[in-house]
Amino acid sequence: MKRILKFSTFESEKSLNLNQEQLDFLNKYAEDWKINPTTGKIDARWVENKEEPVKIPAGLYFGKIKLHFELKKCDISSWEGFPDEIERGTLNVSYNNFSNFDGCPSKIGSSLRIWMNPSLTTLVGCPTEIGDDLDVSFCSLKNLVGSPPKINGKFSCELNPLESLEGAPEIILGKFDCGEFVIEGGDWGLEGFTKVLTQQNLSQKGFDLLMTLMTPEFIQKEFNSNPGPTTIRMSRISNLEPIKKILSQIRLSDDFKNDWELLSGFQDLGI
Repeated sequence: MKRILKFSTFESEKSLNLNQEQLDFLNKYAEDWKINPTTGKIDARWVENKEEPVKIPAGLYFGKIKLHFELKKCDISSWEGFPDEIERGTLNVSYNNFSNFDGCPSKIGSSLRIWMNPSLTTLVGCPTEIGDDLDVSFCSLKNLVGSPPKINGKFSCELNPLESLEGAPEIILGKFDCGEFVIEGGDWGLEGFTKVLTQQNLSQKGFDLLMTLMTPEFIQKEFNSNPGPTTIRMSRISNLEPIKKILSQIRLSDDFKNDWELLSGFQDLGI
């Protein structure tokens, strides 16, 4: 015969080994929470601090969160107690004081919003599985080393003291915004880079940042994998002195040398 638990008995078993501070936190900020009997951690539908300055109580650890996990404006600097995984929602830890990603959830089903964390100086350790946007604006990043290899949504990194875009993702499906220029969704790569380099209002800093992506190795790879379109795209900016220097290091196949010389001639004539 199946045992039917009274509600009071269920509540007692549910809160087993939790102290009052932990229970108060869960009952106020977590929805549909339960203790996972396998991991001993707290699984929940979502957690939200409602912008109240709170911290996860000592000894309380989250496992899987189905939707969102938001602890904003809490002056948090440690990932202690944060969930292992956010299945479908967003992790929002904006307006805190994180300096690294040690202990950050390894998988985030939707977006990671960690903007306005002035102590964050590196993306090393950033989760590689992010389902949508990554927002690291208003931090203290000097480069993008440690970025996930692919961003499925937008990548926002404006208002950082960026000196280089080294380490930027190979693939960004949404809009990229570093504050100095914007590359629209679907244009990340050589097509978008050449569009930005031909903008008349591009600042010197924006130009210098973008040129950190236009390495000889990157251009050579583009010519090797897609020579026709690459020839056309590079011809648009072949009159720029830094590009001329890079192109002098590129090896073109005999089939495209004549095309390149012809298109470059048109560019010099302003055609």
